[in-house]
Amino acid sequence: MAKWGIVSLAWTCSLVGLFACQSGFDSAARWESEVWIHRDRFGMPHVEAETDAGAVYGFLYARAEDEFEKVEQACFLTLGRNAEHLGEEGLAWDRLVHALAIPVRARAKYRGLPEEVRVLCDAASAAMNRFAGRNPERGLGLIDRFEPWHFVAQSYSWHLFQAAATLREELGEVIGLGAFAFPDGSNAWAVAPKRTKAGFPLLLINPHLALDAIFEGHLHSEQGLHLSGGTPFGRNLMPLYGHNDDLGWALTVNHPDVVDLYTLICMEDAGGLRHQWEGRWKTLGRRTVTIQMLQGGKLHPKTLTFYDSPLGPLVAQRGATQIAIAVSGLEDNRFLETHYAVAKARDLAELQAGLNLGGWLFHNIVSATNLGDVWYVYGGRIPVRATRQSAVGTLAAQGPEDDWQGVHPLADLPQVLNPVAGWLQNCNSSPFQASADGNPDPAAFPAYMVGEEDSDARAQRSHALLTDSGPLSFDRLSELAFDTGVGSAEVWIGEIRTAFDRWDPQGAIRWKGPLDSLEAWDRRATTDSVATTLFFLWFERYMTFVQANRRPPTADRVFAEVLEDLERRWGTWQVPWGELNRLRREGSPSGRSWPIPGGHGAAGIQATFLSAYPSDQARERIGFKGSGYVSVVELSFPPRSRSILPYGQSSLPDSPHFEDQAPLYAAGVMKDNPFTLRDVRAQAVESYRPGARRALGGLPGPSAD
Repeated sequence: MAKWGIVSLAWTCSLVGLFACQSGFDSAARWESEVWIHRDRFGMPHVEAETDAGAVYGFLYARAEDEFEKVEQACFLTLGRNAEHLGEEGLAWDRLVHALAIPVRARAKYRGLPEEVRVLCDAASAAMNRFAGRNPERGLGLIDRFEPWHFVAQSYSWHLFQAAATLREELGEVIGLGAFAFPDGSNAWAVAPKRTKAGFPLLLINPHLALDAIFEGHLHSEQGLHLSGGTPFGRNLMPLYGHNDDLGWALTVNHPDVVDLYTLICMEDAGGLRHQWEGRWKTLGRRTVTIQMLQGGKLHPKTLTFYDSPLGPLVAQRGATQIAIAVSGLEDNRFLETHYAVAKARDLAELQAGLNLGGWLFHNIVSATNLGDVWYVYGGRIPVRATRQSAVGTLAAQGPEDDWQGVHPLADLPQVLNPVAGWLQNCNSSPFQASADGNPDPAAFPAYMVGEEDSDARAQRSHALLTDSGPLSFDRLSELAFDTGVGSAEVWIGEIRTAFDRWDPQGAIRWKGPLDSLEAWDRRATTDSVATTLFFLWFERYMTFVQANRRPPTADRVFAEVLEDLERRWGTWQVPWGELNRLRREGSPSGRSWPIPGGHGAAGIQATFLSAYPSDQARERIGFKGSGYVSVVELSFPPRSRSILPYGQSSLPDSPHFEDQAPLYAAGVMKDNPFTLRDVRAQAVESYRPGARRALGGLPGPSAD
């Protein structure tokens, strides 16, 4: 890993000149002339263009119409400008961004991109600038002009995410990057033709995220980019998961070891900061970055100093030692090339070739093709390590032998192709239990390759549903996407009863009614069920202690606390789940909320929905995370898909698509998505060139013929 080149990268960019880092700014007109945006009845944009870059231009323009602020934020976060927005609170994040030299790397990476990928960044920045020029009232005002390399900087989000997670785990809240969060996760299934009624592969895409995280869209280019799906957090040039004409893929977060922390013995003298390396004292590279920080309503300059070691930049100090961080792929980030190759893949071999570029830092990938293949891989850009590097925590480093030895190719990673069972699943769970058979052998992989994933309750529930379902239809898969069975309920209810019998017999008499209700429960999390309320409130309270590595009170004590809290808030413990568990979008003009079935995925439920009380006196709990996007895909000829967002397509409260999908989501119903150009044009409620949008029913689009 060559980690000494950060300063030279900045110097090179300055030599090449400003215009080389800003190409594509003024080319909006040529893309607009080739682009149509078709909006269906739920406001989902279907972009039609002559070129792939034109399709990206239309997608980003439509996205700016619906969530300009999210795209803007995704850019300034990876530019290290969070302190301009949040002041001191954003400083720790900016330190990490600049420690990893993301802006410098992004500029250099943009210039080195293949032309067909670089022009996509040009199109994205041109779309954002054209929209911002026409709508100066939108946004936070932090970015005066979007540059193509900003979208390269966005592609380092995964590196930053993993770096921050590793630092939080090792150093805790002192690092300033946030506290421990109760994990949730995502679900992904692929079903082979022999297990489906129609003989076509089926795919479930179900990321568990903030309920307003996903933007959905569809790109159709005469140059070959034809992709429909969703992408989160204001990031990416196109959908991150979804399907094209020939295949589809879903992602769930995994935990491969792609970040290492190293302790270096350092000392400071007149010559600077030195570290012990190969038995000698060597001077660390020093660089400074001046940022702007919001203080007292005004921006003030603040200079940050960083030191770079052969193993990576210093990010913390522990006693007499400094801690350096190494992030896989930071020196050769190929995220954009990988994403583009995956989006345009036409069969399994092309999908694998795209992933083998190594640009996706982590994630399980579950995929299906219209040729009948179903394939799972525990994906990631995983470094090859010496045996001594498989330790947890920080590693003492004194020479090149402590560095990584390259990167594992795709073929080295745990994967399953076309299992006899005819299905694959991953729920942030073990790669060694992806199916009922044909799973990889853990002994065949180095200890550092796979994280702490196990066969969690969601994975066990997926196994049960996929094993017992029989041949699946498209409609049946759509129903199972919202299945409310709680896989772990039987075990936990037994724990609660046993705890009362052992520790609190008098409590068992006092709380006989709720205990009987719990034991009589059918183990399905429905809106009319009181037992669902009792179970999930108990489960979340109990598991909060367990997940934070704190010893929880006994199960009976936690159950009594839940009942007492219900009586305080409601005057009774007999509260149906739907009265308590609600979907309501912040900023809703209607103020309406909907009852939601389902619950916390860690209990082993497909219909994942997390809610919380907004205050200590509140009666209703409001959803904030869970199934942030649900989509089922049939890889037929042509493919078809259904999907649903928790709220709606637009982030603007005055849009008719701010919360129009919420009633469907609450009912566990998905909308059908047009995919062929004929269907897209025929079902369009409005069709327009970027910048020429009128009210619904406005501009005519191209003919459906």
